[in-house]
Amino acid sequence: MNKLSEENRIKKRWIIYIAAIAVAGFIWNAGYSLCRRAFYIPQSARKITSTPGRALSVNAYEVNCPSSEGYLVPAWYNPGENGAAVILLHGLGGTREQLAELARFLMDNGYAVILPDQRGHGENPIPYTTYGRAESVDALACIDWLREQDGIDDSRIGIFGASMGAAAAIHAAARDENLGCLIADSSYSRISEQAKNDLTYEKAPVKVPEIFHPLVLGVFRIYQPFFIGEYSNFPDPIESIVQVRCPVLLTHGSDDTRISPDNTDYLYIAARDAGVDVAKSIVDGGGHCNYHRQDEFRRQLLIVLNDSLLR
Repeated sequence: MNKLSEENRIKKRWIIYIAAIAVAGFIWNAGYSLCRRAFYIPQSARKITSTPGRALSVNAYEVNCPSSEGYLVPAWYNPGENGAAVILLHGLGGTREQLAELARFLMDNGYAVILPDQRGHGENPIPYTTYGRAESVDALACIDWLREQDGIDDSRIGIFGASMGAAAAIHAAARDENLGCLIADSSYSRISEQAKNDLTYEKAPVKVPEIFHPLVLGVFRIYQPFFIGEYSNFPDPIESIVQVRCPVLLTHGSDDTRISPDNTDYLYIAARDAGVDVAKSIVDGGGHCNYHRQDEFRRQLLIVLNDSLLR
């Protein structure tokens, strides 16, 4: 009887060991998969399907902006009429085409526009994305390129970003003291909190039981440096926004389930408390960046741009 009991205890231990190894393997693999799917956009989503002439106007053309890291940032550019320019930064999984309609609205109001493919997207040569952190390098490359163009006043350049592009815009504005204004639409405030949200999002790249989320996120943080190097330690948007010295408009949809509107509240409070000239607009009933055609949104956008860049 004692011998049988001992054998049962040994079997139970082995079952526990095997189960623990299986769970650990699952968590480790889930963390790796989360990193892989987070930082590498499928090639099918990186295709450019239009031309600058079709997407913007007959005056638009392709440009390549030299970055501080030694590569060229591909973009579309359309000259303006009022001496001011706006750089428009698309969201995760998008390309320079994503904000073409909004760009046309700005063009109709006299603005020059430049729409880049951010790293990991479109025809950008860098294969991975960093959720706005390294994308700020792409944005700054386009800003530097704009300042060399005839008809553009150095002090009349604004930046607009949507979702991931909003985070990139915040980081870029924090690093360029001469920007005229910043409009950040639906940015996250902290990458760690957004990663938690991504695990519960209905289209989450990795499906993991909630009990394992903290462990998976821990593995995710371990893997990050292997995917994006030094940018894994880059400041969060909530840390960068306090360094912005131009007027800021933060916008968000009240019903956004992709990035909670609470993030814009946190960014607003941090910026306001740091003395930044910041305003906030929550679009009632708006989802994730789905209100760019709304007259009220465009009216507020134009007010900020005109007040900051044309006076």
